[in-house]
Amino acid sequence: MPRSLRFFLLMAIGISLGFGLLIWGIETGIGHVPYDRTDSQGHPMGFNDRLYPEHLGIILRAIDPLDYLPAVRGLNSAYFWLYLLAHGLAFHRIATIDLTRPRANLIFFASQVLLFPMGVPGLWVLVACPVEWFQGKLDREGIIDIPFFWAMAHSAWLVVSVTTIAVLFLAQRQLAWRTLRQATAKSGPH
Repeated sequence: MPRSLRFFLLMAIGISLGFGLLIWGIETGIGHVPYDRTDSQGHPMGFNDRLYPEHLGIILRAIDPLDYLPAVRGLNSAYFWLYLLAHGLAFHRIATIDLTRPRANLIFFASQVLLFPMGVPGLWVLVACPVEWFQGKLDREGIIDIPFFWAMAHSAWLVVSVTTIAVLFLAQRQLAWRTLRQATAKSGPH
């Protein structure tokens, strides 16, 4: 596999992991912000109040690294562990990939749809949440009333997994054609 493709896939996996950790932080951080909190313009962050750009800063500042500990320490969030494990295994698989044996890698990345089933309907949220934000329609309940980590992070991971399947499939086909051409060139014309 060309280094540029390997680098692209490793970066996509890393970005997905970072995105998931940010989403976990937003989901827990918003819980630390009281409903009567306002931004510098006086816009409240209460029930069904529109979220403004400054509100996102308030939420990000409310993220406490200690909020990650319950998920790391206990099995109260087995999906958090599975999410971390899947990214670690994916990183290892791409870093040590052997394109002559693609089946195991394709099965691994295809199985992510079964391991993270909430990511499939969450694809709608992954698209709708930023659209609502930019249209000025996203409110606090748009984040706390849904399994936000599952919907956003798992969906992003599925997008990365499907992209990886496509890249691996195309790279493997390219290798197969190159091998066939070399074998044909060595055997000469018949």
